[in-house]
Amino acid sequence: MVYCGAGVTRDRTGLGWSELVSEVFDVVRGRRNRDHDTDAAIAGALARPDLDPAQKASVVVEAGRASRSTETGFMRPILHRVLYKQHGWSQGRLLQNVAELAVFTAGLGDDISIVTTNYDDYIDRQIHELIRDYYQNATPKDDIPGVVLNIVGAESEPFTQRAAQNGAGTIYIHHIHGRVDSSGASAGQIVFSESSYSRTRNQTVQFLVSQFTEASAFLSVGASLSDAPLIEALFQADAIGRWRERSPVKVALLTPLGDTPAEKVSGADFAIRRGLHLGIDVLVADTFSNIAQFVEELRVCKVLNARTALESYVPRASYSHALASWWSEWSTAPWHQDHDAHHQLLAAMLANVSDFFRSRDLLNRGEVLRLEAWIRINPSVSQDNRHLTHYANSTGPLYAQEALRRERIVFPTNVASVRAFTVGKPLLLGLGDLEHSDQASRWKSFLTVPITHDVEVDFESFEVSRTVPVGVLTLASTHPRDGAGRSRASFAKPALSVADYETILGMLRDVGRMLVSPEGPPLLDEGEATRED
Repeated sequence: MVYCGAGVTRDRTGLGWSELVSEVFDVVRGRRNRDHDTDAAIAGALARPDLDPAQKASVVVEAGRASRSTETGFMRPILHRVLYKQHGWSQGRLLQNVAELAVFTAGLGDDISIVTTNYDDYIDRQIHELIRDYYQNATPKDDIPGVVLNIVGAESEPFTQRAAQNGAGTIYIHHIHGRVDSSGASAGQIVFSESSYSRTRNQTVQFLVSQFTEASAFLSVGASLSDAPLIEALFQADAIGRWRERSPVKVALLTPLGDTPAEKVSGADFAIRRGLHLGIDVLVADTFSNIAQFVEELRVCKVLNARTALESYVPRASYSHALASWWSEWSTAPWHQDHDAHHQLLAAMLANVSDFFRSRDLLNRGEVLRLEAWIRINPSVSQDNRHLTHYANSTGPLYAQEALRRERIVFPTNVASVRAFTVGKPLLLGLGDLEHSDQASRWKSFLTVPITHDVEVDFESFEVSRTVPVGVLTLASTHPRDGAGRSRASFAKPALSVADYETILGMLRDVGRMLVSPEGPPLLDEGEATRED
């Protein structure tokens, strides 16, 4: 059983629980005939970190719901707008890795349950996309996973979206707080405020207990272990003999607790000790991106174990081995030292990106854009040698390698490229987001995306595919992220849709993967690259 908290959706939308509450209120606040003084007071309260998020949600519902409307009726159109129309382009690897773990588990013949508190259908769609991609050439004799969708508390019964074929297992997707899909349709009761949490608490606890007692393992991802029904269900299930006797593995993956090194150490110690009380092994990651990486390691071990090759994980298929394998190939390839070609590649892509903005009348007069490539040089999983190096950019070739800017991979950080690498997803940042003053740099805003490289590990009768994060591509602008009108950075304009961002990020990922590939890109034609003044 995989329990997916708000962090899994945050990996796609950038919205944690507190951010979601604020975004819902922003929609409410934008309606006609609102009392601006009241709304300003509510907005101030929502910005306070000392107030409980569930209490904030209650205030937002009370402020926006009509007297006769239900909470579900009030929330459905707002969630649809916030989760799909305003967000969705900033996707990391966590959601995809959870979906891949589920698909591979079912493909190997085991059933698996995905239990989520999230309202969106991103995990559902990702699972279906992976099954379609992996099994597009399957025959009727192949083992193809099934998918069953269940909205806890809904009037309808669990729905078999795809029946398992032959010996494959089934992926059960359970939404315990209601669901609003990408079309805007809702199912079940939307659980958002304190009142809806209270009304559904017993139902949720009973359902979770039923899931626990049938599970051989429990993995919590993207959840803080603060949800009262989850904790109650864990204790109730532990009191049931058949679950306790089975000795299930129970693991929770948590993000760092604290900002300073000392706070992180004490926070991790606190979380681990609390885990002992809950009967859960708590693993505290250095950064959010490490959680996605851990889920991939589970998938790799699952495949190796099914092939009776688990002993090969550390020496041949682990993350550290895959990272070292990429570096060995890339650092010895001629392309690695072709700094003129690196510049030409980035300059050509910058010209393409600029044309994209120009075609939509978004490129500002006087705005200068630059494309930067930050790469892990001589990487190591050791804390002592985890750095990103500004290796190339579109302005000109960087020949003096010994003088290149080098930044430690730590979180928190005030370096845009490092921030994206540690979070593991594309980010749109201004100097203020990085705690810099407006005068700290010529470059005022950044659209930055992590770059990965795929490593294939060959065994005698099968292959294991690894995805290794090895760098970052950053598009920088001399205009601010939050400027007015033509003073705002081209890539931060409100006119850009989710599809536009996906196009831009696709362009950046493509050139990034060419740069970190040992083979390099296709040959550029002379004159294709343009030098920035």
